[in-house]
Amino acid sequence: MFPYSVSAPVVHKFLEIIYAIPIVINFDWGSWDEGREIAGNEGFDFDAVDCVTKCKLITAIARSDRFCEGALVSAFESGLILKILKSIEKEVISKGKADQC
Repeated sequence: MFPYSVSAPVVHKFLEIIYAIPIVINFDWGSWDEGREIAGNEGFDFDAVDCVTKCKLITAIARSDRFCEGALVSAFESGLILKILKSIEKEVISKGKADQC
């Protein structure tokens, strides 16, 4: 059986890191309509939401990949993960402390 998508090593490493840090938040991601709207809006300004919301987005994408193979790869390919991570970086730097996120 062939996989639907083939993940690059960076995708596997990303999954390891988000669970190790931990960035993954325990919440009902499947029912989070706001997250679907944010993720589906290519022009969304991630700086307009707080760090918790960004972590929830990462959580929802990673968890959805378990049920929809390729969701995480697609989020990498579209630049969504990069946009979220850059926004988290800006927020952490502007606050001056990583523990603020």
